[in-house]
Amino acid sequence: MLLYKSKKKSPGIRQKGFYFMMNQTKEKKRKAKAIIAMVNDKGGCGKSTSTFHIAGELAKRGRKVLAVDADKQRNLTTFLLGEEESQYDEDNDGTLLDIMLGKEQIENVIKKNYIKVGNAKPQYMGIDVIPADAELEKQEIYFPLLKDKDLSGIFDDLDYDYIIIDCPPSNTMVEHFILEQWATHVLIPMSSDISSVMGMGDLIKKIDAARKHNPELKIIGAFYSMFLPMRNKSKKYFKAMERRFSNLFIESYIPFLEDVTTSLEDEGRPLAFYRKSGACKYVEELTSQILKRL
Repeated sequence: MLLYKSKKKSPGIRQKGFYFMMNQTKEKKRKAKAIIAMVNDKGGCGKSTSTFHIAGELAKRGRKVLAVDADKQRNLTTFLLGEEESQYDEDNDGTLLDIMLGKEQIENVIKKNYIKVGNAKPQYMGIDVIPADAELEKQEIYFPLLKDKDLSGIFDDLDYDYIIIDCPPSNTMVEHFILEQWATHVLIPMSSDISSVMGMGDLIKKIDAARKHNPELKIIGAFYSMFLPMRNKSKKYFKAMERRFSNLFIESYIPFLEDVTTSLEDEGRPLAFYRKSGACKYVEELTSQILKRL
């Protein structure tokens, strides 16, 4: 969605406007109810998958969502902008990095996600996208140019209910802006292995360090993505999170089911719009738990 409110309403989508004023030391207005950073230093833990499906569930509930791809792999961009109707040209269109460098205005970079449901023509369902840039990985080039810039207000004039940022596994430059300047909340997707449980303490320390610059930054919680609940090891790690991080842990999860990946990679369709899928209820429950914690 652009900086102005569109006069057109998408079919079946109820338009809402939220204006969120935070009690904060910085004098700042945010129209988004929450700017949520999907964070985990570990790769392969389902950050892009979770962003994709949760954004879809929020859109299905009538929320206006902006998905920001901050990962050099650009998976979220590929999944959400695959339909021709999105009019996305990865070789020529602007990216998150272009916005950060001041080369593009944010309203010129945002693209609309179109979703094909059944045999119908792809439709806009309420998700907009800021595409990623593979150049984000070149921190040695760009961080010296950007580290002293105040980019904290780049989302302030956008009209969305939720902004969700898909973060890279480890990128000092991107984390600097996402955690210290942009995010109001952090959500932690986890893989069901010992490294995710063991790395939680360091991740919390990183978020605590970011609060020196962004005091209102809150952790919504941590949850398992691509989870296999019947595996003995999965049960063990689930219990470990319940025991060690009881206040942080969200028991709802995204399961490791074929529909979760098929709808993502083959269809470009969030589970919320993937009819007859048994996996839908998991994303519905997880999203409800997230909203309760905001």
